[in-house]
Amino acid sequence: WKLGSGAIFRKTFKGLKYFTKGTTGFVDISDVIEIMINLMEGQITNERYILVSENLKFKEFFELAAQCLKVSPPKKEAKNWLLQIAWRMDWLNYFFTRKHRKFTKQLAKSVSSSTHFSSEKIKSDLNYKFKPITESVAETSKLFLRDLGNSH
Repeated sequence: WKLGSGAIFRKTFKGLKYFTKGTTGFVDISDVIEIMINLMEGQITNERYILVSENLKFKEFFELAAQCLKVSPPKKEAKNWLLQIAWRMDWLNYFFTRKHRKFTKQLAKSVSSSTHFSSEKIKSDLNYKFKPITESVAETSKLFLRDLGNSH
């Protein structure tokens, strides 16, 4: 729960004050694994696919995660000027402490941009139906809360 997607749930649970205006694609890991196995065992070769269940605004995702974790969602939008300050402060922190970067210039740009992805090709080629993100977030939140309870 300290790295990658798991860290998003941990940070949401601890309390996020800000959301960003960006949009991106989300997918459940079980979908990724199932599709990989289907492709390895199937006849399709030399193809590339984008795996996305849904495109969501970060605000919507954090509201959903907060609801499932039974905590307050972030209420304020992190404006672009704030993101620019944040990645520079993170760089200074890294420069002086050599601690791992948490918020880079590229990440600031990514979370404030709206990128939409399509999985139509894989849906068509494998006749695949992705798990809804609401279900994925609910399941992941349940696992997080279970692990949180076991750590005490």
